[in-house]
Amino acid sequence: MKNFKKIFSIIFVGIITLATVVGVKAVSETISLGKATQLPKYMDNIIAFSTKEMTNGEQLYCLNMHANTAQNIKANLVGKTDAGLTYILENGYPNKSFTGNSKKDYYITQVAVWMYLDDTTGSSNLDKAFRNNTGEMMNHIKKLVANAKQATSHNEELKLEISSNSTNMSLQDNYYVSELITASTISGTETYNVAVTGSDQAEIIDANNNVISTIKGNDSFRVRIPANTVTDQTSLVVTATASKTTYQAYKYKPRDSKMQSVARLVKNTKNVKSVLAFTVSRPSVTINKIDAETKANLAGAIIAIYNQQGTEVRRFTTTLEPYVITDLENGTYTVQEVSAPNGYMRNESSFKFTIDDQNRTHTITIEDYKEVIVPDTDTTSTLLMSIIGIIVSGIGVFYIRKYGKKA
Repeated sequence: MKNFKKIFSIIFVGIITLATVVGVKAVSETISLGKATQLPKYMDNIIAFSTKEMTNGEQLYCLNMHANTAQNIKANLVGKTDAGLTYILENGYPNKSFTGNSKKDYYITQVAVWMYLDDTTGSSNLDKAFRNNTGEMMNHIKKLVANAKQATSHNEELKLEISSNSTNMSLQDNYYVSELITASTISGTETYNVAVTGSDQAEIIDANNNVISTIKGNDSFRVRIPANTVTDQTSLVVTATASKTTYQAYKYKPRDSKMQSVARLVKNTKNVKSVLAFTVSRPSVTINKIDAETKANLAGAIIAIYNQQGTEVRRFTTTLEPYVITDLENGTYTVQEVSAPNGYMRNESSFKFTIDDQNRTHTITIEDYKEVIVPDTDTTSTLLMSIIGIIVSGIGVFYIRKYGKKA
């Protein structure tokens, strides 16, 4: 376990990029046409015509005005139509409303289909007399056709993959913050959504530290989490998602060749997802203050910690328990004993350690020796001289008494 904690502080667990396609409406090989409903003759110089629809109510549009009305019959898939015809169906009824009247809106869309085909394929659905019509409905028809002629395919594949140059998260202003994350691959969309799981306190931020959930194009973002919510190890997962809806018109031909071929609009919705997973580990620095001989913990010492600029970042008084620090930013630090406990000499050594993304756990032990009581030199010397004087005096008296009479 200790060795594991000494490995990377922030381990890149994995980048899992998933591209999924969901909600795609399959293109049927065969469709069933239902009844046809006669529409009023809203404009001059054109015969009345009927709506076309599938038995499930889905709207269809005629591709040949002069053939028999396609109804109550099955039709087989022929293939895709061009971008222009797709544009008309995508921007016509029932996706869009021009007048608020569904019958008029269908009429506008159907006539636009015929006019577009006449202009681009040389067919003859509408005569010149009809084109002389004016008014609101004709304006909508001409606008649809003009835009359809400029339409291009929107089949760019939807792709999204997020990545970062570094998988490290650093402690900044009481937050663990990741390096910049960007979309290394993005196509088919201008924006995508991001979210983070693993902690209710984690959030996505932009370059100005604003909390966001939508990213535009190649803009960068970060994930952050409050330092006080990080346990010894917290896993975070950043998920980016994007969605794209496209339309494609398809041509179907009835089994009765005398009936009109029809166009059907199919809606395709694609979703992609890219996942970036991290494990965040907070640093842990343990400082032990002990007796140099007994190795017992000592209380009462004042310890200071300085950063590499020499600024004091922490000061504390030791207790009988080790002192543990878990909120230091990456950098090199120096530990010094400011004052020793009563009865001990201060350890004058400096102890350095470095916190970085590979070295997150450190243990520092500061030993103190007990004070040595040195006798007072002046008092001792005086006493010693007095004792020597008494001894010399005694010897002198002894010799005088023993040998003085003989002399």
